[in-house]
This record gives sequence, C-alpha cells and structure tokens, in this order.
Amino acid sequence: MTEPKQASSFTAEVNRAAVARYAMGDRADFADVDRGFIAGFPDELRSDEGSCCVTD
Repeated sequence: MTEPKQASSFTAEVNRAAVARYAMGDRADFADVDRGFIAGFPDELRSDEGSCCVTD
C-alpha cells in the first residue's frame, strides 16, 4: 500500500478555514451523521421552478 500524499497548499488552507468557521468541538452533528441523520426537511419542498411539490 502506498503512503498518502500531502494535501496541496490550497486544500490545507480550505481545511484550516473550515475548522475556524465551524464549531468542530460540537460533536452533535457528527453523532447525527453516524446514526444516518443528515437534516430534516422543511415543511414545504419546492422544485427548481418554484412550484410546490410536497407539503406537510
């Protein structure tokens, strides 16, 4: 197996910016993802054209 290569300087900078922007210490989102939950749906979903598709 080959060794992983280093991230490019661009990728490293984007990763640093993400760590600074988001609350990485708040593990609740990570726990939700581990359980398979990503996000709830809004009460109303719309198509790209703006027409109503699904309502609750």
